[in-house]
Amino acid sequence: MKKILYILLIAFIFFPEGSGQYSLIPSLSNYHLTWTTFNAGFTGYRELATGSIFYRDKMYGDAGPADFQLNLHSPVFSGSEAIGVIFSNSRTTNDNKDLLTRISSGMFTYAHRFRLGGGHLSLGLSAGMYQIKEDYRSLSLRNPLDPTFSSQETAPTRWFPNFGAGGVYYDKRLFIGLSVPEFFSVPVTTKQFDFGKAEFSKYRFILTGAYLFEFNENLNMKPAFFVDYNRSNTTFKISTNFGLLDNRFFVGGVYHHPNYAVVLLNIPVQHEKYMIGFAYTFPLSDIALYYSGTWEVVLRLEWRSINKIPEPNPFYF
Repeated sequence: MKKILYILLIAFIFFPEGSGQYSLIPSLSNYHLTWTTFNAGFTGYRELATGSIFYRDKMYGDAGPADFQLNLHSPVFSGSEAIGVIFSNSRTTNDNKDLLTRISSGMFTYAHRFRLGGGHLSLGLSAGMYQIKEDYRSLSLRNPLDPTFSSQETAPTRWFPNFGAGGVYYDKRLFIGLSVPEFFSVPVTTKQFDFGKAEFSKYRFILTGAYLFEFNENLNMKPAFFVDYNRSNTTFKISTNFGLLDNRFFVGGVYHHPNYAVVLLNIPVQHEKYMIGFAYTFPLSDIALYYSGTWEVVLRLEWRSINKIPEPNPFYF
């Protein structure tokens, strides 16, 4: 059964939902702490220098990828502009920890913000390089001469550039954002460096939004949504998070259509200068027969005076 899961997983990574190309943006459960991963327009949204480290244990049981991400961003100059950088690594191994695929990227982000109505509009761009390494020699195949896998044995490490764009409108109560995080598909080639194709019909559009309800100093609620659309498939996440006891901790949950639910716990430390976030994702469908779930952890830190605490905002944290 695990051999089948490995093969299905590889197909899922390289050809998601039948789209004919694969996306390198991870599907995060605690996405409230890493908005810039999906939309460069969020760069600098905390109004101060911010860094976050994200780790997710293997998805889909032992057959899935483990993800790591480092995210840094900050306003610059007069505060109307912001810059950032995102380093990501997704690694899939077999039961013996032998590498099957490794996808790494380094993306620079830039955003320009200006006033619009009673809020702000932030427009962002991202640009960087992706690296892909594949090695399927450790797979135990029924047909060892299968050219689909045997041809990958000597495949070189591949590099290719990618770009993205996005925008977000926000005020003190709400935000709504739209982005295309990847303009280029992954080139189907054995060259070490190549360019993918920009095909509008295969673009991945991500629509996000949230609203802040402040009931009293001991309770606020922040519902949010996340719609991930492309022509061949659409998924969405809806969530509600509660800030309790003057935002001393946050609890919440996410429904990820159609197969998953997520439990969230996020704890601010030292006057919110640090944030530790936990998420546990578990399946709701028949996939639960094959794996029990996965966990994520996020550590966010901010470079500021301890006495300077950002005002509550709809970005969640």
